[in-house]
Amino acid sequence: MVQWLEVCFPLETRIFSRTDITAAEYEFFQFKAPPTDSNGPLSERNNSSTATFLRDNPVESLPSLTEGMFGYSLTRPVHNQEYYYEIFNACEKFNCGIEGWHTESGPGVFEAALSFGEIQQMADKASLFK
Repeated sequence: MVQWLEVCFPLETRIFSRTDITAAEYEFFQFKAPPTDSNGPLSERNNSSTATFLRDNPVESLPSLTEGMFGYSLTRPVHNQEYYYEIFNACEKFNCGIEGWHTESGPGVFEAALSFGEIQQMADKASLFK
């Protein structure tokens, strides 16, 4: 018999027989790093220009990685495909596989679900992903 036990966001624990299996799911905002040159393009990578930008501008003016309301879109990440592949590949190297990644409701809001595993290993994987 499968029992579901919700531990605490962002973790959900599933108990199968006598083995504790858990999965981590994160919802978070992603932003484009503002240009160091006001005429330059926006970068998807964070850099020191973000700190400078936030020192001089309100937080809400930081540009979102995606625009608009695209709840649960699997196709939206294609607009930043290289960036997402880098994240997936880096997570694989850390043995922290991503089971799913999609947009949520709101500009720049994403959800990432890590591949499930034994509870002791998932604590490390969840920390590495964060």
